[in-house]
Amino acid sequence: MEHSPFKAAYYSAIFPGLGQIYNRKYWKLPLIYGGFAAAGYYLNFTFKLMDDYSNAIIYFENPEELLGGWPESIPTNSSKEVLSRNRERILKRLELTIILTSLWYVVNILDATVDGHLNDFEKEMDAFSSIQMAPSFSYLPNGQLVVGYGLVYRF
Repeated sequence: MEHSPFKAAYYSAIFPGLGQIYNRKYWKLPLIYGGFAAAGYYLNFTFKLMDDYSNAIIYFENPEELLGGWPESIPTNSSKEVLSRNRERILKRLELTIILTSLWYVVNILDATVDGHLNDFEKEMDAFSSIQMAPSFSYLPNGQLVVGYGLVYRF
């Protein structure tokens, strides 16, 4: 069966980690899914925090409009300018997290592609497994011991 790097990239693009399974590099799966889990957790945390700041700004402008009241995660002694500035800072963090998550997805595809290309290289290197370096001991005609390394090729 011929191994295709294009298939590995395609599988990873459809579902992250599937290209690594196709390449039989199962040990990379926890790294890939760990990265996506961390990104998902931080995205969720940042979305919630941004929502709290948005609700605090709405409550600050019109307290009757927001039924839940002031968000618990926001200090009550904040001014509207501070709330707006913090919301913008959280929005930048959210955008950065989305960009980094997208880059992680691209790294997943690139890893599967490069690993797919190296699959044939690994098979070619298996042919050289019978070449070994070994220490060599020999005696000169005068009886002097000579120590060195020799290249041993078994076929």
